[in-house]
Amino acid sequence: VFACMTILILGASSELGRAFVQEFAPHNSLLLAGRDGAHLAMIKREADQAGASEARCIEHDLAHGHHALLEALQGQKVDVLINAASATSNIRDSALEPEQIEAYTRADLLTPVGFVMALLQTQPTVYTEGAPLHVIFISSVLAMIHSPDRDTYAAYKRLQIAFLQRIANLRHQQTRFTVVTIGVRLPRHECTRCHKNIARKTA
Repeated sequence: VFACMTILILGASSELGRAFVQEFAPHNSLLLAGRDGAHLAMIKREADQAGASEARCIEHDLAHGHHALLEALQGQKVDVLINAASATSNIRDSALEPEQIEAYTRADLLTPVGFVMALLQTQPTVYTEGAPLHVIFISSVLAMIHSPDRDTYAAYKRLQIAFLQRIANLRHQQTRFTVVTIGVRLPRHECTRCHKNIARKTA
């Protein structure tokens, strides 16, 4: 169980991100990154009420790259990075806009991978074998199988896992990489409970 750590949650304004905030808030400092500033502010209040040592909002779209995200940290060490963000998680292939492919690629692949690399490169002495950067990547069973009309999402998930695992292998003394695969689809009215269960099992 993580305690007394600084945890950065990408996609914190999503319902899954919110579940992670509620699970990890007690006794931890939380950095909440997401696109919806108003929703982030509400989730921050929930984190404060749940006992977070500190909770700070970082309104940021991963489609804009990792540099602004890195600057927002102001040199603060991140102990745990949870990536629950995805620009394509709710979009079917038939609804993807070709002119948005660059934004999708940055949000679902380049920014998360580049951000992990940047953290390790800008703070090389901070992350050691005894105190590594924990990277927790939230995936789905859809990334493991051929799914009609959802292959783009699956491809991004598989690529991100492959690159992050490669970084973890090359920097095994500095980082630990864990994939949490969601494989159970529940009725809509059970989604909140499902998100809480995912967060609890991850913790």
